Amino acid sequence: MSWVSIIPVRAGSKGVRNKNTRCIFGKPLYQYTVDFALKAGAKKIYITTDIKEILISDPKEKIILTERDRKLCTDDSIMSDVLLNFLTSFEGSKIEDDQTIVLLQATSPLRKKKDLLKALQLFEKSSKTDLMLSVTRAENHVLKYGYVIEGNFKHISDPHLCFQNRQNLPKLFKPTGSFYIFKAGWYRQNKSLATNATKAYEIPNYLSLDIDSLDDFAKFEAILKEKGTVK
Repeated sequence: MSWVSIIPVRAGSKGVRNKNTRCIFGKPLYQYTVDFALKAGAKKIYITTDIKEILISDPKEKIILTERDRKLCTDDSIMSDVLLNFLTSFEGSKIEDDQTIVLLQATSPLRKKKDLLKALQLFEKSSKTDLMLSVTRAENHVLKYGYVIEGNFKHISDPHLCFQNRQNLPKLFKPTGSFYIFKAGWYRQNKSLATNATKAYEIPNYLSLDIDSLDDFAKFEAILKEKGTVK
């Protein structure tokens, strides 16, 4: 099974300064994701970044460094624009339309190889799937929530769920940054990850850690100490 990985790594961060290059046990945060992609068998790994120390580094075999457009390096930049910019760039345009892409977010460093490989198998077997993403269980009481617009309460889900006991609410899941799987050509055409043809792959909650604060870094360190290398 052939697949390539895209790993976006941005310099700026409001929560923690230089978050992606902050070292944990002597290794920058983003490197945990790069090493995972290498061990999991990526044919090529594309790192799109504006961080000079990464761009001038001597990458390992299979790793291709690309400089991200400055306009896509702000706090307001969205992932869909970053992906489209890369896939239509000089380097990204070399990727064939039928190539499977695995988007790995550097701020979600906890993954298991077996989960990604299983998800890839499921994705390749389903001709009607545009996107396969990792999810984890979420608190279902939010199904009772809604918006207040001009004094009117608008449910975010089925209005009947607002009056159900929590135990009777359906299971709820949230996407994680562990992995997103799609075809290059589909994304160039769709220009977004949003699609109704999405399949989910459930992962344990502890693997869904999204690092955005010093507390999150502490949790990551604690998990590594407790479990060692995540395999």
